Amino acid sequence: MDTDNFPWVPVDDVPGVEEKFYGTFSSARTRAAQYQLQRGADFVATGRGLYIALSGTGSISDEPYSELTTLYLDQGEIGVFRAETTSEILLLGLPSASRMASEPPDA
Repeated sequence: MDTDNFPWVPVDDVPGVEEKFYGTFSSARTRAAQYQLQRGADFVATGRGLYIALSGTGSISDEPYSELTTLYLDQGEIGVFRAETTSEILLLGLPSASRMASEPPDA
């Protein structure tokens, strides 16, 4: 997947935040996206997944972040990113265990 082929799209009702949505994969709903936050923008991260700061600085719920800071969220948890500088955040959305097949398919 060449992520340069995905456009940045403004996130509705979230000023200063754009998204590249890469997709949702499998019935377990594994997903991937990238967010670009302009200086001063707030982004509320939700859902089970890993959020990785690829660039920029700021805070996550009052704790500092910089390049390669990682935030893990489980179902029902939130984290609020506030960008001090333009930042890019990668989301690797983890599948819900309840949606995964309990037995592997036949070979």
